[in-house]
Amino acid sequence: MRQKCLWVSCILFVFSLSIVGCWDYKDIEDYRFTLGEAFDLKEDTDIDQTREEPQIIFTYQEVIPKLIAQQSSEQLPYQNASFTGRSIYEVAINQVQKQTLPPKTEHIKVIIFGEKLASTMNLFQLFDNYSS
Repeated sequence: MRQKCLWVSCILFVFSLSIVGCWDYKDIEDYRFTLGEAFDLKEDTDIDQTREEPQIIFTYQEVIPKLIAQQSSEQLPYQNASFTGRSIYEVAINQVQKQTLPPKTEHIKVIIFGEKLASTMNLFQLFDNYSS
């Protein structure tokens, strides 16, 4: 009897593991995949004439899987968007507030830093929070 109870318990345990296999499943069409990012100073920003922090412009290109799946859409399956702010943190907040789907940045192919930004600001301090 004890052996039978142990056997049934093992079967129920294995069965319960197979039921909860996809508890965190999210459809691929519910994401936006970022392929490239670019950072630069805004064109009208002149560091020598202002004492304020310069405006950083962040532009990225993302693929929208939902539009790829449609095949007959008039809209392109990618999108370019730009956000500005005085720091990377402010730019990220602006981006999150305006986007509806979460970005997936694991597939980034290129990150570009503009010459004006690279020559006037300390990139290590600027992007300290970006990599974490």
